[in-house]
Amino acid sequence: MWWHSVVVLTALERAEALKRRKEIYEAKYPEARRPQGGRRPKNSDIVSPFTENTAQKIGLSQRTIQREVQIAEKIDKEVKEKIRNTELANNKNFYENL
Repeated sequence: MWWHSVVVLTALERAEALKRRKEIYEAKYPEARRPQGGRRPKNSDIVSPFTENTAQKIGLSQRTIQREVQIAEKIDKEVKEKIRNTELANNKNFYENL
């Protein structure tokens, strides 16, 4: 019998993990990045943007992926460390109101 352990991440940890995944994805596929100042051209040869690729893989909407990455990007590192082991670390409403 196989036992699978499930790691439950807080909202903060999940946001940080998605941010890191985005950094790795865009380093591997730089053509997937949104160009500064505009939309990427329509072309079937272009790699899917990070949010589309990730949403398909983990079963969340693209908008949810975007919001969670924004959470990780906009909170100062010192603040993250102070709230990491508190109830705020798992309170998405707290982050969305920042």
